[in-house]
Amino acid sequence: MRLAKDCKGYEYFKEEVKLLRKYRTNYGKVSLVANHWMREICNMNKTEIIKLVNNYEKGTYNPFKYEV
Repeated sequence: MRLAKDCKGYEYFKEEVKLLRKYRTNYGKVSLVANHWMREICNMNKTEIIKLVNNYEKGTYNPFKYEV
């Protein structure tokens, strides 16, 4: 995350990564989504992370957005 601290969407991205970290150890759909997205983010290279955070829109990695 430090790689992208000067990017446009950094604050929204940081807030949602905190949510992912918090809920990845719970059970259910939210936890599955959080684990998947954390793995996806961790496997990105520097260029991919910077591109993601520069274009980041609030809610993209919110693990609750698929709750029914």
